Amino acid sequence: MATPQVAMCSHCGTHQAALQICSGCVDAPEYQPGDSAETWYCDTGCQRLHRPVHNARCKQLQKRRHLLRSANMLKATITAYRECCAVAVFTKIELVNNVLHLHVDVEESLARKWLYPFAEGLTTNTEHKEMALASNQSAVAAFILSGLTFALLKGISSQLTKLFVDPKPILDWKTIPETTLVGPYPPPHVAILVQLRHEHWVLDVTGCEYGHRETLLPATKFLEEVARRTRTAWTYAGRETTDIDVSRGSVLLRNQRDFWRKELERPLRLHFAAFVKERFGEDAPQNSVKDFLGGTAEEFQGKLDRYVVDLKQYLAEFVQRSYEEAMENQSQQQG
Repeated sequence: MATPQVAMCSHCGTHQAALQICSGCVDAPEYQPGDSAETWYCDTGCQRLHRPVHNARCKQLQKRRHLLRSANMLKATITAYRECCAVAVFTKIELVNNVLHLHVDVEESLARKWLYPFAEGLTTNTEHKEMALASNQSAVAAFILSGLTFALLKGISSQLTKLFVDPKPILDWKTIPETTLVGPYPPPHVAILVQLRHEHWVLDVTGCEYGHRETLLPATKFLEEVARRTRTAWTYAGRETTDIDVSRGSVLLRNQRDFWRKELERPLRLHFAAFVKERFGEDAPQNSVKDFLGGTAEEFQGKLDRYVVDLKQYLAEFVQRSYEEAMENQSQQQG
């Protein structure tokens, strides 16, 4: 929460050491420059008297803060998910001529009949690690995170749209060698357009793939700074395994070797969906989302950090069982 400062009371206009701030809407992001300025008061009396004037703006700013924290949570979730379940066996990460080279052992990736985590120690640069984890994952992440996204934004926005754009990279990446295990480059970048009354925001939880750090942007700013052009837009729908389900229904896709790697991931996706349902879905306590996303910035960060630890442990145990079962099956076949 912001510290007391000399400010003008929003009710009586007095300039003094304001001791009371509206905690309900503090830390909300800006839609237009300066439109989320903190609201200060002399005391609780002035705050109470000003409530009829401030109420509508406060509620809108609360929705913005809810959306921002949801975006940060979604990014932390997909990062943790891909740390526990990598899309390929990465062997080296290095920056060469301002392009991030992601070295992949293709044959080993295809040979493994089990899930495996992202290798530790490939880079000490957090941004480079996030780029590797997010590489060509924006479309897949939209499906993996669908249940959590709908749970977090229930009652906040009635309209969610999936945007497919050509990105403006701050930093480029490429796989060495090129492989469809990570995906074709450059892939379309997928983000979610969210409508809050008259405001339009974009959730971009995998923008770090191209060096973009912000997870939530006003739509106009996103289209100016992140997207070169918009390819198409669809209503946001689906579930955690939709991309795998579609691949299973296509004979052409079923014949691809990397499709069978996706099938290995299906149980983990369903396992993750159960985690979300228990914590924030229909099986969760009432107001679980509101309670999680509420509080001061420090309180929310503490809850998010504990959530990530719990999620990683939950997924890592499943991935380890996948490996043990694969080893047991291999042993039985050899015997």
